[in-house]
Amino acid sequence: MAQIHCSFTPSSQFACAPGHIVFTDNSTGPVTSYYWDFDNGSFSTHQNDSTDFLTPGVYNVLHVVSNGIVYDSMYMQIRIYQAPIDSFISYDNIGCNTPCHTVDFVNRTILGDTTVFQYVWDFGDHSDAVTGTNVSHAYCNTGSFDVTLIVRDNHGCEVRKTIPSFVVIHPGPTGNLTANPTQSCVDPTTVNFTGSGSSPNGSVTYMLFCGNGATSASPNFSTSYHDGIYNPYLIVTD
Repeated sequence: MAQIHCSFTPSSQFACAPGHIVFTDNSTGPVTSYYWDFDNGSFSTHQNDSTDFLTPGVYNVLHVVSNGIVYDSMYMQIRIYQAPIDSFISYDNIGCNTPCHTVDFVNRTILGDTTVFQYVWDFGDHSDAVTGTNVSHAYCNTGSFDVTLIVRDNHGCEVRKTIPSFVVIHPGPTGNLTANPTQSCVDPTTVNFTGSGSSPNGSVTYMLFCGNGATSASPNFSTSYHDGIYNPYLIVTD
């Protein structure tokens, strides 16, 4: 009677959870039946099959072949690694584009079974991706932006996390300020300021800095100047 010999190959003996492994039967002889025990609660009677290993650990995969009279079997260990759990936050992910808003990203990734060798950030605004643990990025256009963090570790595990519309950049407020007069030969001279501002985000507040030490929470204000050059400015906040 012809002998049978059990043999098989996995698509990989190592994977990251959750790992999908394909098993190919290489048995020889007049085999008529096949049996698989994947050690993860799954079984099969197909010649070739695959399974998902959802949790990290070492799995002893058993393959049995038979010709109805005799059988042969083979074990092989499959190692499934714990992949990193990537996570990130930011405390300033909402702002205005006047002129640009810088967002600081804080990496809170939890390591798996080994160290991470690369963090890749995609800021969602068509800028180039950057690498780094904690990074900052300036957004100069309005809109909502998806942010993605890709984490790669030394076991070959790669995970990615995308938070839709994580960064929201609103159009900023606008303002203007006039002064009358802007020059004088009289010391002191009273200057009258007239200012205004608006924002698509709602109401605004003002802070006028006159350059002579005087300030006002109103954009319409008068103050006296002595000889010199002054640089007043108006801040409009929504």
